[in-house]
Amino acid sequence: MKSENNGGETDYWSLPKSSVTLNDLIEFKEMSFAQGSIFKACYRLGDVRHHSTKERDLYKIIYYAQRMLEDLEKKNE
Repeated sequence: MKSENNGGETDYWSLPKSSVTLNDLIEFKEMSFAQGSIFKACYRLGDVRHHSTKERDLYKIIYYAQRMLEDLEKKNE
């Protein structure tokens, strides 16, 4: 029987020790451009120091997620 994660640390949350930037993590996880864009938008969401609004970041997340869904649907046809 597979054990459930209680929200604590697990192996799949482990990061390489050499990771310093978001791009390091994106490359480590071999994310696509769309996944990386979602990841970065989520990371900066609501951070007023960046040149993006919360609304713009949310629209970016939706846009790239929709593209990923459409790509999956095409592959499943």
